Amino acid sequence: NTLIPAWTLFFAVILGREAPTARKAASLALAVAGVLLVIRPERASFSSATFVGDLLTMLNSMSYSFFLVVSKRTMHRVDALAATALMFAFGAVPIAMFGGFALAHFDFGSVSGVAWFWAIFIVVFPTAGAYVLISWTLARAEASLVALFVYMQPVIATILGMAFQDESLTMRTVAGALLIFGGVYLALGLPRPPGLRRAAPAS
Repeated sequence: NTLIPAWTLFFAVILGREAPTARKAASLALAVAGVLLVIRPERASFSSATFVGDLLTMLNSMSYSFFLVVSKRTMHRVDALAATALMFAFGAVPIAMFGGFALAHFDFGSVSGVAWFWAIFIVVFPTAGAYVLISWTLARAEASLVALFVYMQPVIATILGMAFQDESLTMRTVAGALLIFGGVYLALGLPRPPGLRRAAPAS
């Protein structure tokens, strides 16, 4: 999933939707380096037992990146909430094909009230709410920039882990977070301070 910003920039450039720039390449390199520090890829397993799942995850990141690029123009013309509802409606069809039988035989009474609360919360806010924000942002920013914010996820997850799971903060995580923030800051193309702006030519 950390390849989503890279795939997005690749598709945007190949399809002629965005111009490749040194700023975008540098911001992506910084953010990737930060993510690698946070998620510790050296602990990953590349065994044959997980190959199919790894391949499906890769295809998912590619398809989502392609979606960000090709849907950007559409998001200029439609409401973000309506677009998200339509996407979820289309997505429900293949999900029902794979999970419909199991759902029909599921004992809903075995799920506690607390579990239902958190299930609804996850669907409404981190899932549907996040997609609404993505749709809204796509109408106002380049797809490669929207995708770059994916790299904020491991930083936020680390903060939540410290707050609720007593996880410890390491210098490696701090360094990774700073690199990610630096990459996002660079990608935003924030204006230079007044003292660094180029002076206007004399008339």
